[in-house]
Amino acid sequence: MGRSLLLSSILFCLLVLPVLGQTEDRFLFQSAEQRFQNGDYVAAIERYDQLLRDFPSSDLVPDVQFRRGVSLYQLGRYTESLELLTRVQTRYRSTRFLPYVPYYIGLAHFKTEAYERCIEYLQ
Repeated sequence: MGRSLLLSSILFCLLVLPVLGQTEDRFLFQSAEQRFQNGDYVAAIERYDQLLRDFPSSDLVPDVQFRRGVSLYQLGRYTESLELLTRVQTRYRSTRFLPYVPYYIGLAHFKTEAYERCIEYLQ
């Protein structure tokens, strides 16, 4: 009986806990997205950062990094935004937002008065 209970517990942990973890990272992402959509970029970044800390291997990481970059842009932190979005373009190419990355990189270059670079990205 004791051995059967132990095996059942191990099986439960192996099958159920990974699913719960996936749900939690998606819950955090949705929470961050709500704040992002409402223009509360500081709170959105806090949620995105929590997701990155708690779930560093989540399949949502590329989308999180893009949204963080756009949030930084919206907060006027153009240099940080530019650095992060450039990293998204090279390292996180699986983001569903990849087509929008050059646009925001171009805008960030404009805001940092790198006009020639801006034109390169916005053409």
